[in-house]
Amino acid sequence: MYPVINLGFIGFYTYSLFLSVAFITCLMIFLVKNLRFSLRIFEMVQSIPLTFGLAFVGGNLLSFATVLPHILNEQLSGAEIFFSVGFVFYGALIGLLLGTFLESRRRKKPFLDYTDTFLRLLPLGQAIGRIGCYFNGCCYGVESDSVLAIPYIVDGAAVMVIPTQFIEAAFCLVLAIALLSWQTDKKGAYTFVYLGSYAVFRFVLEFFRGDVVRGVWFGFSTSQWIGAGVLVGLVCWVCWLKLERSRGNVC
Repeated sequence: MYPVINLGFIGFYTYSLFLSVAFITCLMIFLVKNLRFSLRIFEMVQSIPLTFGLAFVGGNLLSFATVLPHILNEQLSGAEIFFSVGFVFYGALIGLLLGTFLESRRRKKPFLDYTDTFLRLLPLGQAIGRIGCYFNGCCYGVESDSVLAIPYIVDGAAVMVIPTQFIEAAFCLVLAIALLSWQTDKKGAYTFVYLGSYAVFRFVLEFFRGDVVRGVWFGFSTSQWIGAGVLVGLVCWVCWLKLERSRGNVC
């Protein structure tokens, strides 16, 4: 693990570096690739401060919520609390969706135009970001002696673990290729496919995660509960669309 890369007198946090690469890569694909996105360039660029700002806040707030029981039990100091708080993806996703909703209201443009654009690019950023998790020492898998296991440092000891960071990176890369290759004018299609496929994948992957600071409630992790909520929401969405079509309100 290399959580910090030192270049002379300058040190870079590896995870932050990978997140920066992920952001720049997604933005360049949006600007350069000849793909039909729901947003125009100026709409995308103008929405970045609000959407990514709320994503950053959401990722940190959910992380704080998951470690809050540990903070209360251990009575940690302010500095210890600061370093205990990490970054939870689903919290960032919730913040991103809130940001896109607020931006769509401000611009008087359909909400799904924003989500179809952002969520079509997001899995590529996730794939790059999860590699950063590997170097940062987080989001690792359970100890295992299977053929898939790789050596990893956990709590200062070398153990064999399931490489959940690489598994998720591979899944997200495949999903990114599929979403970027697929062209459809059906509003909300990219949003539905991304949210549904990632929720199912993440729910299963959580059973193989070994890091304990994720929040476990009634046998399921925080991400599994959120993923289950996302799937319920998508089912309700489909039922609503069918009802509206039966009434002739949706084309």
